[in-house]
Amino acid sequence: MKKYSINRVELLGKVDRCSLAEDAGEMVATLTIITDMTTRTKEGRVIHNPIWHLVKAMEDEGVNIVALSKGDTVHVEGWIAPSRYITPEGMEKTGLEIRATSIKVVE
Repeated sequence: MKKYSINRVELLGKVDRCSLAEDAGEMVATLTIITDMTTRTKEGRVIHNPIWHLVKAMEDEGVNIVALSKGDTVHVEGWIAPSRYITPEGMEKTGLEIRATSIKVVE
């Protein structure tokens, strides 16, 4: 039996936060992208369910991180990676982040 694996993410959403930092001589952007899952109740009422995604991107051919700012609508392609971080209380936590291979601003 052959085993296959796919780890690919594609998002279309709005930039909520964007910060730039230098890491080992390369610029890295940490973004929060909001996507919206919209559903309707049986009564026809629209319910918006925003979802926040943590996205990390390095400046390269597919990503122009300097051009990104809050409110931009972006199309993101990448893959899911585990991440570790320390909370303000000093506890180590694990989570998931998206490592972007392409980010394009959508007009």
